[in-house]
Amino acid sequence: MADERLSYQILATKRIIAGFVRAGVAQEVVETFEEEYAKGRDVDWTWVVHPTRSYADASIDELLNLATTEFKATDNKYYPYFIVLIDERTANDGSVLLVQRDPWYPPQWEMRITPRSLATFFSVADIGHTTIEGVLINDKPDDDDLWVHDVPFDFSTENVHENSRQPVGFSKLKVGGEETEWFGAVPASVLVLSGEYEGERKRIA
Repeated sequence: MADERLSYQILATKRIIAGFVRAGVAQEVVETFEEEYAKGRDVDWTWVVHPTRSYADASIDELLNLATTEFKATDNKYYPYFIVLIDERTANDGSVLLVQRDPWYPPQWEMRITPRSLATFFSVADIGHTTIEGVLINDKPDDDDLWVHDVPFDFSTENVHENSRQPVGFSKLKVGGEETEWFGAVPASVLVLSGEYEGERKRIA
């Protein structure tokens, strides 16, 4: 990863965070994540998380490398220094893994966080008023591997999704009359809203 950080002016145009769904995570888990994240957006609506099942088996390091290369281009709206992982633990306590690799805050930081807390965290971090490192130092109890930033919500589901690799890249589509873009496989629920669903999940050219 290049050490040079994108300018604030460019980062101000990037308000989409890539949410990578891990292999085996049920669709119900992803939908619940989206519902809970939407509650947090009542406080701050400028940040969005777009889940995708592309790269479901990639390592965290591989995903960070992808984000800090693919997302640094100025012709997309994805933020390059954060990724969200929706994983097996999400099915148990609702939390997701937030990972950061930013030239200003080396080397790499991660923490569990509730979906409803994400939008506020992104906004406060964006203006330099918080960091993952700072939250961990100030809030995380020592030797507590189950700790989550904010209180996790409770729900349970079986991991019944059969993962399949999808074509990857950027897709542009209209949802609710507004143009948006998605990195990786576009969920069927979004394709339905965009009028591009034909009975199976596909990538929009």
